[in-house]
Amino acid sequence: MFEWKTGYLINYEKVAFTINYLRTIAPLAKIVWLGPFVEARVNFRDPPSIARDAFRMNPVSLHHFKALDAEIAKEVAEGPQTFKYLSFYDVLKVDQYFLLTGDCLTFSDPDHLSACGEELLGEKLKAQLPWPNS
Repeated sequence: MFEWKTGYLINYEKVAFTINYLRTIAPLAKIVWLGPFVEARVNFRDPPSIARDAFRMNPVSLHHFKALDAEIAKEVAEGPQTFKYLSFYDVLKVDQYFLLTGDCLTFSDPDHLSACGEELLGEKLKAQLPWPNS
């Protein structure tokens, strides 16, 4: 599980590589980069603890992935706008209560969306795509 004391590092070299690659292939296809998705990082082997914590996401995970998302968005904005960057946070309105959205437990384990989580993402993502009939 993510903990405050462990910290994190953003791999700027890989971010730059990905941005350059997408800019290279952008003339060939419509490109949308959906930013990094936060991981729940809660203990799914202990459902009572998840319930006791009001089905909240791991706050460290929220912080780290939001920082990564913001850094990628900044790097993308600094160059030619040849592809669209969509923030996972902006599309899904992720907050500490995202783990349980309506009657959907959005993750099936610490770092994979559940079937209903994927459906929720798909519906919201479709509305954000920059071209019709996507």
